[in-house]
Amino acid sequence: MSNFEITFTSETTDSAVDGYMSWSARGTQDGDIPAKNFFIKTGDGTKQVVNAIKKGGKGVIMDIHNMKTGWQRFGDGGSEWVYNDTLKQWKPKPGDDYKQGLSVSCAIGDKHVIYRQSGVAVIESLKNLSPQLMCEESAAGKLPVVTMTGTTEMKFKIGSTNVPNLQVTEWVDRPFVLEVADAPQVTDADLEAVSEF
Repeated sequence: MSNFEITFTSETTDSAVDGYMSWSARGTQDGDIPAKNFFIKTGDGTKQVVNAIKKGGKGVIMDIHNMKTGWQRFGDGGSEWVYNDTLKQWKPKPGDDYKQGLSVSCAIGDKHVIYRQSGVAVIESLKNLSPQLMCEESAAGKLPVVTMTGTTEMKFKIGSTNVPNLQVTEWVDRPFVLEVADAPQVTDADLEAVSEF
């Protein structure tokens, strides 16, 4: 297998995005999305559960070759990200209010969505998924089709969260909807680093 390196040569423009995907461990505060669901929020604020990622669904294609990790915080009505230069090396935490997160373009049918989110459940699900991403298909530039098989409760000293259990069901060629981003050369070493967060 090849070494996994990642470069970020292009940035997807928001005009090419159909929505933003998020994980909701407890459900959204407005009650629109129930607990333990991925959902998409569109530019007009509409929210919809992602049924494709659920068991028995067709899955979500993740562009792991252009995936980013980094630090995110909320403030002044928006979100601020400090991305790592590679998946392998984390930048120092910029401040106490930053959390580890990821950003990855996804295809759901003919729709292009971005899964951009921070938090323990997000990072834990990526760590658990990463060993499945280190394979010949990945090295050949194919993309994983990912589904959720269930959730695992993760307890802390105070509180808990639900981590989505993700699995790769198949590997596919890059769909046309994700052609807006160039696929850089990748190797397995960076994905191994993800599993060691």
